[in-house]
Amino acid sequence: MDDKFQQVIKQHHMNYENALLQTIDDNNDSLIGEIEILLKQPPLISMDLLQSKIVMFAKENHVVIALETLQQLIKKYRNATLNDLKNIGQFRKSEIKNLLQKELSDNKSLLEIDDERYQQIDNDFINQLLGNINNNINSIIVPKILSLVNKTDNNKDNNIPIFVSMTEQYLKGDYPEYILEQLKKLVYTKNCTLNNRFKDQESRKKFIEKNSHLLEKKED
Repeated sequence: MDDKFQQVIKQHHMNYENALLQTIDDNNDSLIGEIEILLKQPPLISMDLLQSKIVMFAKENHVVIALETLQQLIKKYRNATLNDLKNIGQFRKSEIKNLLQKELSDNKSLLEIDDERYQQIDNDFINQLLGNINNNINSIIVPKILSLVNKTDNNKDNNIPIFVSMTEQYLKGDYPEYILEQLKKLVYTKNCTLNNRFKDQESRKKFIEKNSHLLEKKED
């Protein structure tokens, strides 16, 4: 009976670890999906934050810009950033799994997210993504801002330099800051969810172990 019981416990621990690993997969995939929504073009073009801001700067300064060219630039930026996101998302997933497996090796359980230990993973994840966003903005959109200006439809009275300056300031400052705040909210929410899922798995683990021990005593 002892060997059989040990096999049951061993299988239970394997199931517990696999459940935790699957929880990390699901949590991370969900986070990446929500970040993709944040970066993708919205269903209604009028709700496109990037485009609407740049068009607003043009109107404020009476500058006529090529809207189709702007849309192409934003699309190129988004495609590059979304491709980067896939790799960065794998980084977060693998780092959390490594931490999980070390914790299981040391303590046989992982009750919840350790804020101090997980904070570094989250900071690295956010910083990597923001770095890619800034690089893509500065390499894809910023150098082409002046090329958006339709030379034939603008005259000397148009405030083209001011339009360019306002657009650059938004792309390099306000937009990344907005993305950063949204990322922090999404990551915090997902960490809370992951924490609760770990607690559920631990409760299930303890329940099964308790009943396994009761079964062993009963059959003895």
